[in-house]
Amino acid sequence: MPATTSGGENAVFIDNIDQLEAGETEDACVAFSASNVWHSVQPGKSNPYSAEDVDQMADNWYTKLTGSIDNSDGMSVPQLQEMLRGMGLSFEEIPLSHNVSDDDKVRQALKDGKLVIICAAESSFFDLEIGRAPYSWNTQPFNHCIVGSGLITSGPYANNIWVRDTVAVSGGYPPSTRRPYDIGKMQYVSLHAVIPSWLKKLGVPTMSGLPSGATDNGTTITFSNGLVMVKGFRARYLQMAAAGDIPADDEPLVNEYPCNPVEQSNPTWWGTSGTNQGSAQETRYFRFGYSPLKGVRVTYVGQELHWYQQQLAGAQG
Repeated sequence: MPATTSGGENAVFIDNIDQLEAGETEDACVAFSASNVWHSVQPGKSNPYSAEDVDQMADNWYTKLTGSIDNSDGMSVPQLQEMLRGMGLSFEEIPLSHNVSDDDKVRQALKDGKLVIICAAESSFFDLEIGRAPYSWNTQPFNHCIVGSGLITSGPYANNIWVRDTVAVSGGYPPSTRRPYDIGKMQYVSLHAVIPSWLKKLGVPTMSGLPSGATDNGTTITFSNGLVMVKGFRARYLQMAAAGDIPADDEPLVNEYPCNPVEQSNPTWWGTSGTNQGSAQETRYFRFGYSPLKGVRVTYVGQELHWYQQQLAGAQG
């Protein structure tokens, strides 16, 4: 299913993410929320990801931090923060006062263009449109995690929030579609405001600084040599361009290609037991790598070059 338009949300997300697949745990909601945020893109842009991309990253992180994909341990706040850092997501923990001021903190973060990972009592999530909790089971005494995706500013649900909830299976709509939830009913356990890569302080940066002759049409950066950057590598490259980190004469040396491991010099960092398979792309100045576990990273070019130099010296010696 294609991604929805932003529609008052602070990002463009993927619809119909099925967290409750056979053989997996319903307790991975924290990992799914973080992966959902990672796979969101700037409003007005086309989201290149799929529901399976979200699922795969969530499964890998849940397994890494809890030991298996089918346990019921859930994830702690320190594990959530470790995962966000590992995904390369900037975040601010919102301190809880356990009164109505917490709702205002969530509203302000959303007003600022951030996304909020909300952990709260599952029984306290209330879908305003269907008039009840959006679950088909007894929610006591469990906690749950969702993404606050935007502030509702008008209409019958004004001053509440849009959310993305990967286990909301009741009400006649697919899970993880945009839904209006009653913020006043939420009994918070933790709140983390995630700062999307396209935000610069509290504003959206102008995507400038691409190399001479390079153009971006919203899904693809095309360079003067005819090569392209797409999906996650494109998003990271645009972020670097906005920060002024891309030299004017940079260009790809190759289009994105599959590789296993992503880095010969440090293969296990990208994943273990087959999860280190991913893709890479080199430009004149940079090397970009991706694996389901680590997401998109700018890799250590010097470290990788040194590994190949050692292999060459060994072969010649």
